[in-house]
Amino acid sequence: LGLTSGVWTAPRIAPNPALDAVNALSKFGRSLPASAVNPVLELVRPWLAADGMLIPEVVELLIQLYWAVPTRRGDLAEVIGAQLELPTPPLLLWDMVANLPEQAREPITATVMALADAGNPEALRTLASWKEPTAAVQLAARRTCANLLRQPPTAPSEVWSRSTQFHDAAVLASTLATAASLVEVDLRELRPGSGPAVTEKVQLSMRLSPLPSAPDTAAPAGDGQATETLPPAASGTLNGPVSSGQLPGEDSDETQPDNWEPDAASLAAAASPSELATAVADHFLAVAESPTPPAFVRADALVALDLLRPHLPPEANTRHSARLLALAENPVLSVFDQMELASGDPLSRGRLNLGARELPTLALVMAASAAASVAQAGAVAEDLPPGAGLRMITRALQLLRGPNPEAAKHGATTMILAYRYDPGLPDYRAALISHPNAEIRAVAAAAATLDTTAQQVLATDPSAQVRANLASRVSELASEVVARLQSDDHPDVKRALAAVTK
Repeated sequence: LGLTSGVWTAPRIAPNPALDAVNALSKFGRSLPASAVNPVLELVRPWLAADGMLIPEVVELLIQLYWAVPTRRGDLAEVIGAQLELPTPPLLLWDMVANLPEQAREPITATVMALADAGNPEALRTLASWKEPTAAVQLAARRTCANLLRQPPTAPSEVWSRSTQFHDAAVLASTLATAASLVEVDLRELRPGSGPAVTEKVQLSMRLSPLPSAPDTAAPAGDGQATETLPPAASGTLNGPVSSGQLPGEDSDETQPDNWEPDAASLAAAASPSELATAVADHFLAVAESPTPPAFVRADALVALDLLRPHLPPEANTRHSARLLALAENPVLSVFDQMELASGDPLSRGRLNLGARELPTLALVMAASAAASVAQAGAVAEDLPPGAGLRMITRALQLLRGPNPEAAKHGATTMILAYRYDPGLPDYRAALISHPNAEIRAVAAAAATLDTTAQQVLATDPSAQVRANLASRVSELASEVVARLQSDDHPDVKRALAAVTK
């Protein structure tokens, strides 16, 4: 604390003892004492008096103090809230606030809600991540989903972006589905440009060159394909969030004609939360199935689709499971995706890893997840093709035996989900608890259906993470296995037991 006084005047180049001291304080995390609050508030007071934006390192320290000292959260929330209200808040501050655990949100909630009511996209995004379906969040969810549904899922483009659009729409739709009471919405409020929506944050944009055309043959315009001779140029530019609630290319509310007729997207957005979630999920699946976007866009759509899984009716999950399994078996990769795969050759001078390798594996996991959701709902997946469960298990075993550890974890997850869908499948779970990779055994300990023998094997596993995952399921375990875990001295195991026995 004594070394931090010069943090505002010291040049931001090494060596910088004041900045190093701020970073060192943050490393204490939840161990920061209450006696550190007043000195830190004094440290930031001159900067706040000048309406200045705090540097990221000081913001990180404020968040750590906020979590470490519950009795002073009100004082710290005033500083954090004032920074959130700035036209350009400090980098990553909204992400830190969104990640606050439920028991620590109350002092800052009023500020976030006020900003959300004023149409602040980051505040709306934060309340959605907190599963707070306020009136502003419900309207923003419908508007955001309407904007998404207006975009053709298979449309070609010369520029493709990795953004938060899919994730934001899924989280908002999911939050809307949890609302105990729904706010009535006028269809005119869902017109393009009608008001604040959660606009995407673009993380990476990539321009793909068209394929070279044969002599006397014109190449199709905007086919979104990469050249065969040179890799596509990636801008690699990190962009900030769009600050306006109006999406690019949309007309403002004032320019909309009075005789505007509701389009399909606005009608879907005004439907019940379950119907809207299904429409958005179908859109995500259409994006994932299309060979037009690069694989990283398709993979992002799959991840977002899985966030909506608990809110989809069994018939939608059944339909999705069959299509996802077909996608896993035949992903239909574009020329650009094939170039990405080819770059993994050991003799390649440059390697790309943007999603082409993971797309089929993700689709397989999502297919099993959808089928398991149907079984969990007590329904019968009649529309799944014959032998779908066995096909899932077969592909999962291939991943489990492969050299890629991350793919092997996906294989283990697929097997566990497939057994939830159909417990009568050939039992290969012993391959999970005896796998040489501790991460695979940890997946089994966390989620697999385990008999007493399997529990006893995992309770003596050399990996503490495996034993901790098993301990998190203490209510499902045999008494002798519980006793064995209670005698385990590893702090991770002790914490896992304490978390479930409070």
